[in-house]
Amino acid sequence: MVLDKAKAPEVFYNDIDQETRVKLGETLGKQCMAAFGTPIGHNGLAYAPSTYIHATMDNAVSHGFQKWMVQRAQGQGRTEVNRDGPFGGDLGGFTLESGHTPMISKTEQMRDIFVKVAVA
Repeated sequence: MVLDKAKAPEVFYNDIDQETRVKLGETLGKQCMAAFGTPIGHNGLAYAPSTYIHATMDNAVSHGFQKWMVQRAQGQGRTEVNRDGPFGGDLGGFTLESGHTPMISKTEQMRDIFVKVAVA
């Protein structure tokens, strides 16, 4: 799979100002596709508390697909160590009205989430 570099700003940075979008798009390199097809032998999410941040305006990973990934991970089960299961409990999930990179477009909201998770 190859993403046309000209489309990258709209795919990854759609909620960021145009000038920054273009600059960030120019910095993108190649992504090894093996990462997307390699089977996972051990689901670490079942053994440690985890948090998922839904990005509702993500053009790279649709919000519907994000929900599916979370449900799939939750179906992996709960363990003694992680009784709430993957993305469970009060800190299991947050939703931001953002694109693929809320760490750039929604810095204050991301900070607030990180603080909540860190002090929990």
